[in-house]
Amino acid sequence: RCTGRKAFKHQCENSLVFTRLFYLVQALDKITLTGWKKFSCYILVICYLCIPVSSSVEIGAFQLNLPIEPLLGISAILLFYAIDIKTLVLSTFIRHPLTLLALLYHLCMMISITYSTDYVVSAKYALVNSLHFWVFYFGIYYLAIHQVDFRKLLHAYIISFSFIICYRCV
Repeated sequence: RCTGRKAFKHQCENSLVFTRLFYLVQALDKITLTGWKKFSCYILVICYLCIPVSSSVEIGAFQLNLPIEPLLGISAILLFYAIDIKTLVLSTFIRHPLTLLALLYHLCMMISITYSTDYVVSAKYALVNSLHFWVFYFGIYYLAIHQVDFRKLLHAYIISFSFIICYRCV
């Protein structure tokens, strides 16, 4: 145990570390929240473009759609961090009939996992479906609140589905 000058020096070093950590967290928070708007728009554009070219890859007993599923996971985590859950719950958007029906569908899907014969496959399907819903439904809501240019998203959507149309026609 330190006493006198050593204790004071130790206490100052600890407070300096905590002060630096506090400012680092604040800076990361500002960068994340301000940068999320740009980054999320780009990641949604990338997700739109990657949906038609995603392919299934078997990893052991699991099947993973690359590159869309890892991108969805990253964007879902970032969106969960950036969106204000209290504001979302209290908003009229969450009480919209379409949102309530979609949430009821996801609740039924989660309940149906318990009655499945293959729990792992059902749980993965429900998780991926919920990620799609969270990112593409609530992500668009988040971007609409922060006035992001939707022309980029619309162009990416049109381009990605034109790939699908061209592929089906050939």
